Amino acid sequence: MTKKELIRAVAIDASLTQEEVRRVLDLSITMILCTVGNGENVVLGPLGTFDISLRRGKTYHVMGNTGIKPTRFVPKFKPTSEFKRMVAKVGV
Repeated sequence: MTKKELIRAVAIDASLTQEEVRRVLDLSITMILCTVGNGENVVLGPLGTFDISLRRGKTYHVMGNTGIKPTRFVPKFKPTSEFKRMVAKVGV
């Protein structure tokens, strides 16, 4: 499902215009990005948690050259158990 398809489906189910749904979705995504970008996590009920994780630096070797990947923060999503169960049932 694309963002456009999601907007269309929600608009129909909620009896709202696609523009209203698009604005709410865009604002929600912006809020999630800003919150996680500030080091806080975002918990979305039955879906999961958006968070950040510290990825340790490591040394790598490529064709005789050695380099170091620095320690950095990366985005992380942890799905709820309920969401994992739903996905596990796909194709069963």
